Amino acid sequence: MARKSRSKKDFVAWAEKWLSLVKPTVKGNTFAAGYRNPVEKHIIPHFEGRKLTEIRHSDIQSYINLKAETYSLDTVKKHKSCLCQIFDAAINDDLCVKNPVKQIKIPDTKKRAEKLIYTPEQAQQIFNFGYTHRFGAEVQFMLATGVSRGELLAIRWSDVDLGNRTVQIRQGAALVPNAKTGKQETVIGEPKNDYRKRILPISHEVVRILEEIPHESAFVFYNVKGNICNPRTWSRRHYAVFMEDMKNFYAQKGIEIPIYPSHQLRHTRLSLWINENKSPIAVAKFGGHANMDMLLKRYAHSNAEELRDLLDIG
Repeated sequence: MARKSRSKKDFVAWAEKWLSLVKPTVKGNTFAAGYRNPVEKHIIPHFEGRKLTEIRHSDIQSYINLKAETYSLDTVKKHKSCLCQIFDAAINDDLCVKNPVKQIKIPDTKKRAEKLIYTPEQAQQIFNFGYTHRFGAEVQFMLATGVSRGELLAIRWSDVDLGNRTVQIRQGAALVPNAKTGKQETVIGEPKNDYRKRILPISHEVVRILEEIPHESAFVFYNVKGNICNPRTWSRRHYAVFMEDMKNFYAQKGIEIPIYPSHQLRHTRLSLWINENKSPIAVAKFGGHANMDMLLKRYAHSNAEELRDLLDIG
């Protein structure tokens, strides 16, 4: 069926046009993650059927508030940036006269972020369940080291030194559209910055977990064909399966453990270290953070009573 033609002043038509203009100006993975995904999977479905001139400041604020309930601050900022650029470009083309994204406020996501951090007890229960599950080693490794999903899937056995108990993080797996077909493909690329390249010391326990993994692939964690996992497929067929099984297992014991996105395992590990008074410098290096202030702002959730205990204030 032929696609219904749309006026240039139709929001969807203009958003698609804007994407086509942006695509040649940025790298493929940047376009996919920072532009195409927010616009095609979120912004367009939300505003479909609206004219550019019909969308008000309150409509944008409602959209941002909605996304802030579910997604990270960085993700919400991407959505806001795309919307702002879409309307700025429309103004330049005389399609509208005002940008409704100006002065939009992003809700404080700190309280939500705290809720999406596993407690020390929950983290230990998830880790323990990993010993019984076919995908357990992957989740245990993330909980123990705080690596991201992309970093986890790009680890090769050549990056692992069990004798010295270290794992080198030097690349990451990401989904990037094929320039010819437009289909998403798994690509291993360099990290965003040099700070993300790091050598992680690992515990004796993590060494034992890795020793149990058969060397059937160049990758430590791989798909059924022995190749690198598609990150999205991994989330659906490995992580989601593990977490559902874990949740059901503990539910039968009367223990309620929520299911959070895999990136919250990274937040959990770094938050636990920070709130255990581990060296912020060491945590920043371990997590691949360039900015100490950002690390503390994101992961330290001490309240007044915690500060009282830490400073021994009677």
